[in-house]
Amino acid sequence: MFATDRKGLTAPVAVVAAFLMVCVACIGFAGLSDAQGEDLSDTHPEYGDANPIDIAPGFSWSYTASFNLEGTVLSAAVNDFETAGFEDAVSIEGMTVVVEIPEGAQGYYNLVLQGYHADSEQYAYQWIQFNVKDGIAITPSGEILDSAVVGIPVEFEITATAGYGTVTSITATVSDNDAGSFTVTPSGSTVTISGTPAVDDLGAHSVKVDVETSNGETATKTYTFTVYNDFVITADHTTIGNYEDSEVATLSVPSDITVSSWTGLDDYTEGAIVWNSDAMTITVSSDAYINQAIEIGAMSADGQSASITVTVQNENDTMTMSPDSSSVLTYFGNEEAKTVNMTLSADTGQFSGIQADSYTLASPVTGVGIDEGTGVVTITGEAVAQQDTTVTVNATTVYGKTLSTTFTLNVEGAMTFSVADDTLVLVCDDEHTVDSELLNGSAEYATVSYTAQATGENASGIQTSIVEGKLHIDGSTPGQTYTVNVTASTPAGQSITETFTVTSYLDLAFDSEVSAGAIAYEK
Repeated sequence: MFATDRKGLTAPVAVVAAFLMVCVACIGFAGLSDAQGEDLSDTHPEYGDANPIDIAPGFSWSYTASFNLEGTVLSAAVNDFETAGFEDAVSIEGMTVVVEIPEGAQGYYNLVLQGYHADSEQYAYQWIQFNVKDGIAITPSGEILDSAVVGIPVEFEITATAGYGTVTSITATVSDNDAGSFTVTPSGSTVTISGTPAVDDLGAHSVKVDVETSNGETATKTYTFTVYNDFVITADHTTIGNYEDSEVATLSVPSDITVSSWTGLDDYTEGAIVWNSDAMTITVSSDAYINQAIEIGAMSADGQSASITVTVQNENDTMTMSPDSSSVLTYFGNEEAKTVNMTLSADTGQFSGIQADSYTLASPVTGVGIDEGTGVVTITGEAVAQQDTTVTVNATTVYGKTLSTTFTLNVEGAMTFSVADDTLVLVCDDEHTVDSELLNGSAEYATVSYTAQATGENASGIQTSIVEGKLHIDGSTPGQTYTVNVTASTPAGQSITETFTVTSYLDLAFDSEVSAGAIAYEK
């Protein structure tokens, strides 16, 4: 058997194993597999073991079958290519099978060949599993490379990978490179285009990349990049507002750059921030609380882009504080501390205008602490069992305003769970069930729930459940010893597991029979 690309290049492929299973007097045959490329060994043991074939789009695979009985007819019992919509991928003429791998067919496909001998009513099968690998991939993805700027060194690295075979050649050609600014350097499966653009290189360029693999597969991809004059935006103030020295920032661009459009200033309404495109100024015209970084973008007439960030800091006294969680649930002894963070807000944006080390708890709570500098509240395992406790956090703003917020704390007591009798006897009678004693898991301020799970090699021989607070076992196979884990847990994450041993027996009955009738005794 051979795998061949459509250019006529041929690569040997491991010979498919001989027929593995023969079914005598079978009636009919299996249809298409339930899922493309699935493992058929469990559902169709008559197919034998899979014969793997690695191949790529654009290649073909051919195979000529032979049988030990004349008159055998060859067909396909399973054809995943057809199921996937590639109806013309597989052709069978006489004893010859040809598989043409189409583009876009990456994945696993089952092809089960079937031989049928009518005189003896026998079927034989050969299971072939194709692994259609990716063809040549050239990266970066897309077709546009980064822009280049006159006088600034640039480097583009283009890499090819082959899902089938290895990359043996990669070359590139740069268009409009009369000035010789760009150098092409291939190395292994990578080609690098590097250089420092000159004024003569202004404008668009294309990079044509050609790749070839050890299997004769080829691919071509064309990228484009553009060389621009250097375009930068500067500002006389990068932070403005009544919290700063200036409420106006004036932007500047190079004299040889014409700006065709500006972006990033349309989201500010009600006159809080005013943009004058003619004067290229940003003015804060509001007493609202603002702490916002604005990214201002511009597009030049020749298609180049640039941006700058200006931060607006305006103060007011309408700040509020809130926790990132309104309710916290934990349990006594929890080794993993819970935390609650404080969030500050104002008219617009968010600003940490809090006096240094001014975060406090209004009332002490055992096991609850606060970072005076950040306001982070930490609840440790020392917090005692309690229900619906209100924790109040206070802070003072830089303007002297006291902020206050609350959250609710619930702490479960330590959970207990034990089993006095961990052995159960299961009699396989008509009911074939057994229940444990009432499970006794408990925790203060918590509802304990249970789950049951059989373990071990014979775990599937019984069914486990929790019924009315008891472990319930259902099984009908005698002579077995089962292991069942019962886990008690609480909403806060406490859990304890106890193990039961369940032994199953036959329903006791006499094996012997009594013979009726008269009995004579000798004297």
